[in-house]
Amino acid sequence: MMDIDPHDYYEEKTRKRSTKRKTSYKGAETKQTSGFVPHTENQKLLWEAMNESSQVFVLGPAGTGKTYVTATYAADEYITNV
Repeated sequence: MMDIDPHDYYEEKTRKRSTKRKTSYKGAETKQTSGFVPHTENQKLLWEAMNESSQVFVLGPAGTGKTYVTATYAADEYITNV
C-alpha cells in the first residue's frame, strides 16, 4: 500500500479542477455586478442580520429566498475579504 500525504493529494486534485472556462459573452470577466438586491422586506432583514451577527438561524417555507440570500452573502464576503 502506498502512503499518500492527504495535503498533497488535495492540492493535486484542486489544481486539476481549477480551470477557467471560456465564455463567448464579451466583457464577462470585467463586468461589475450590481450586488445583492432583496426582493422582499424579510430578505433585507436577513441580510442586515447577517451583517450584524456572526450566527443567524433562518426558518421559512420553500421558495422564500433563504438559500439565495445566504449564498449571495457568503460569496460577497469571500470576494471582498480575499
